[in-house]
This record gives sequence, structure tokens and C-alpha cells, in this order.
Amino acid sequence: MLPGHHTLTTKTSPNTSTSASNIMEKVSIDSDILLQVIQRLGDAVDICYTAPENPKEEGYPYATGYSRAAMQGVIETLQQYMVE
Repeated sequence: MLPGHHTLTTKTSPNTSTSASNIMEKVSIDSDILLQVIQRLGDAVDICYTAPENPKEEGYPYATGYSRAAMQGVIETLQQYMVE
């Protein structure tokens, strides 16, 4: 494996729009991309934890929208690696 790359093992479920179900395949992803994905999800978790502290400006509605956007971004990033 190249430095700066991580290998992820994925299992495709029957409910996904990718290839046949229950196929295991390895996907190589650059470390910087993986760290960005982890950071984005971590930021979303932190926003959810702090939502009760500032309910008028960054409360639960803000945390919900922020987290949804973060998860959508992560999906878009990771789907690029699932292209056959």
C-alpha cells in the first residue's frame, strides 16, 4: 500500500444502488480525504452536543441541518470511490 493511502473494505448491501449484493471489495482512499471525512463527521457530532447550549442561534434545528449537510457531503465524497 502506498504511503498516505488507506484501504477500506466495503460490503454492498441489497439496498444500495451499486453492484451486486454482498460483494466485498477493497477501496483505496488518500489519507487526506479520509481525514477530511472524519473531521467533517466529528464537527457534526460536536455541533449536536453543543446545540442545547445555544438554542436560539445554533440549537437543534441548526444542528440537524449542519449534520445532514455533513452526512450528504461524506456520502458524495465516498461514492466517488465506489465508481466501477
